[in-house]
Amino acid sequence: MNSTAKFIDGIEGEYDRRADGTQDVETDLTEWGAANQLVPVQTERGLNGLALTSGMASTAPPLPTRLDGLISRANEWDSEFTEIGFDAAGLRFEPAGIIYCGQLISMDQACRTRLFTKIGAPGRYLEQHSPVLQATLLTEHAMRGDFGQRPTVVMNRNSFVTIAQGELRSLPIADVISAAQDGLGNDADGLVVTRIAGYPGRLDVEIVSPSKAIAVRPGDIVQSGLHIDHQRFGNRATLIESFTYRLVCTNGMTRRQCSGEGCARTRRLPVNLPNSSELQLAQIRRLVRRNWDGLQEQLDVLRATAERPARVRELLSQWLRNVRVSPVTMLERLLTAWNVEGAENTFYGAVNALTRVATHDRELSERQRRVLGSLAGVLAFSAKHVCDRCFSVISRAVEEHVAI
Repeated sequence: MNSTAKFIDGIEGEYDRRADGTQDVETDLTEWGAANQLVPVQTERGLNGLALTSGMASTAPPLPTRLDGLISRANEWDSEFTEIGFDAAGLRFEPAGIIYCGQLISMDQACRTRLFTKIGAPGRYLEQHSPVLQATLLTEHAMRGDFGQRPTVVMNRNSFVTIAQGELRSLPIADVISAAQDGLGNDADGLVVTRIAGYPGRLDVEIVSPSKAIAVRPGDIVQSGLHIDHQRFGNRATLIESFTYRLVCTNGMTRRQCSGEGCARTRRLPVNLPNSSELQLAQIRRLVRRNWDGLQEQLDVLRATAERPARVRELLSQWLRNVRVSPVTMLERLLTAWNVEGAENTFYGAVNALTRVATHDRELSERQRRVLGSLAGVLAFSAKHVCDRCFSVISRAVEEHVAI
């Protein structure tokens, strides 16, 4: 069963667990005060990886709300990792882990399941079998090159994280943020971080700017910016897409340009390619600028959705089917959100239903919410552009959304 099918059935994604077996930590910075001053808000899952319970305060420093501060923190996150190179034929798994220079790199069941999932094997099924069998299978996959020709074991503070493809360039998180800042130039001034997730091994951040804002109607202000998703040790390249943030309810949505619009993509490059690191960073700078330059047009199209009448139930039902999501499992949840948002019979009302669930419904997995937020972005821009490829972009994004 593929990732999209799992989402349709409402099954929690396999990729949401961190190296220690817990879920990705996600922090929303959504409390707006005077002059749009953001205050970090902790979710029940904690801040900076600490498990919090009711009445317990975190001793970790607050996450930054500006890009400069984020770069400084990212340098700290990057420094926590150690990489150990192997050749494909020399990587051997034992039931308890991997032997390196006579020492055991310990792995628990969550680590093994994550590795199976990363190479496309049925992790949930295989974890029901003995560690001896799992180790044998992982060794065979390594010998076949499924972890790359230069598999690299990644450690975080002496704990196993993942195995990366060492033949491909891995960009530190701080370098990616710096490249985004360079791509924006002076437009980076005033950018505010509204959400951070996935750290320290992955950067999943949303940033907005007061300079990119419209009033859909009096008092209903929408700001826009960028969503950046970078998995330092993951299988795919850096994802950059536009992000829209509604201040009155802190709903957010993303829009990833499809190939029908002639969009560009970032690509991971071989480490033996001259200047591969700089070439990848140049890709990021170009894609950041391209998305940024298209924000105002998207805001104008979004404002027009408030004047586009719609039969919201039928509209949402059809659009869910477009991305192979059964309305039976999701439609009532969306209609409840639509009623909370004012039951407006317009495209804007439908978009707000999607974004409310995508942003605030913690009963859904990260993957489920990401799909709904992306679907909202396609719907909001549908008067300007929509095609079959737009929906395939969402489905592909679900497949690509894997943890480190």
